[in-house]
Amino acid sequence: MIKVVFIDIDGTLLNSKKELTSETKEVVRKCEEKGIKIILTSGRSRLITMEYKNEVGANDYIISSNGADVFNSKTEEKIYSNSISKECLLKLYDFAKSNKYKLAFNFDTKLVANLTYHKQKFCEIKSDNEIMDIIDNKEIVQCVISHYDLEKMKYFKSIFDSEFEGLQITNQCEKLRNPLGPTRRDYYCDINRRGVSKGIAVKKMYEYLNISKEETGAIGDSNNDIAMMKEVGLPIAVENATEDLKKVVKYITVSNDENGVAKFLRTLIEH
Repeated sequence: MIKVVFIDIDGTLLNSKKELTSETKEVVRKCEEKGIKIILTSGRSRLITMEYKNEVGANDYIISSNGADVFNSKTEEKIYSNSISKECLLKLYDFAKSNKYKLAFNFDTKLVANLTYHKQKFCEIKSDNEIMDIIDNKEIVQCVISHYDLEKMKYFKSIFDSEFEGLQITNQCEKLRNPLGPTRRDYYCDINRRGVSKGIAVKKMYEYLNISKEETGAIGDSNNDIAMMKEVGLPIAVENATEDLKKVVKYITVSNDENGVAKFLRTLIEH
């Protein structure tokens, strides 16, 4: 019997218009009522993941920042964290500041950045002195580097491995993976400490809950969900998932625009 389902947000829980449908909300609520924990597992910051958790009615446990942060949003217990070293943060920030990239920092329930290219609801813009204080005193689990110029982001990717030892690009916008991907106002890469993954985080979570791998499932759409799929008993992809992800799952549900998450979850509560 499945007791926990880990669900990615973008491209999976949300449709292509970034919406949570009423059907999805209804089925998530019914799962929680029947004792099946729905745990959002995202590349987003803790703050934004909590917002979606509240909107859809998912469990108080959340996994954010591509697996670098596992948190109980009700009790505020930090279950697992894998933060970036101060040395790496300073080097990354120096590069961003010198080359006029936007660099956002995820820590606690905060999302702050050195500059902005367009208005963002959750992100606070901080001065250089304020960011240096944050680097000195906060446990930063993820950075997001971005630029409105696609070529600038391609350059960053080309030098990343040689210049930023100890870090990894955990996720990136589709345009950086596929030239035919959609145009954006800015292009981004998620950056974590090397070794961070959703797979490690979900394993930490179900071990904490004292349940077995066979009692867990996961639903996702992207390559940063592959590690998660390998750590659960029932890995599921939405139809719009990458081909790489589809190769490692046991079942493919319909797309995020056809309520794929809701349709799969319904099978858990109706049988």
